[in-house]
Amino acid sequence: MKRIIILCLVMFVLSIPSVTKAENNINYRQHANLQDNYNLAEQARGQQERDKQQRERVERDKQQRERVERDRHEQRHHQRVDRRRDGHHDWSHPKYNQKHWRPVERSYRAHIPFKWHERFDRHSVQHHMILIENHEWHDRFPGLRPYRWIDRHGAGFWYHNHRVVNAIMFYNDYDELVSIGFFHNGVFILIRDDDCYYENHDTFFSLWFST
Repeated sequence: MKRIIILCLVMFVLSIPSVTKAENNINYRQHANLQDNYNLAEQARGQQERDKQQRERVERDKQQRERVERDRHEQRHHQRVDRRRDGHHDWSHPKYNQKHWRPVERSYRAHIPFKWHERFDRHSVQHHMILIENHEWHDRFPGLRPYRWIDRHGAGFWYHNHRVVNAIMFYNDYDELVSIGFFHNGVFILIRDDDCYYENHDTFFSLWFST
């Protein structure tokens, strides 16, 4: 009987490490599952935060585009009002009143073969027009779209005994011709629809017309 009891005790003692190991394995798996669940929850929270930031960026971009469109609409409205008031383009922008734009004396006027406020589609059919997609031109002439015009049909014009066959045509937001610029004797000449002539000695224009 004693032997049986001793044998049972020995077997019980020997089984303790196995039970402990099994419990440890269960605890480890439970801890691993908890860690996995925590990681998944953190990933979900991170994705939600990124989605929120993306929605906020999209909303900010939308609001910015709406503000730009409103400003553009207001600018066009003011231009339309100003044009109805005095019959020509609004040249009050500071870019057109800087000191490097010098008025030209009225001793001579060019006889241009174009009429002010004629629409672009009328000129583009008869003449070779190339849109100038250059930010410096747009920065120097805000509110206008510059097109390079090259005479190919004998429609050039004369300025101080110089025949102009290469010029820049400026159109407003309504596709109306409001200004013409060209290079003459090392100076850029700008003719506006208000019958004002200006000259500019900036090397930007000489480099452009030399290409």
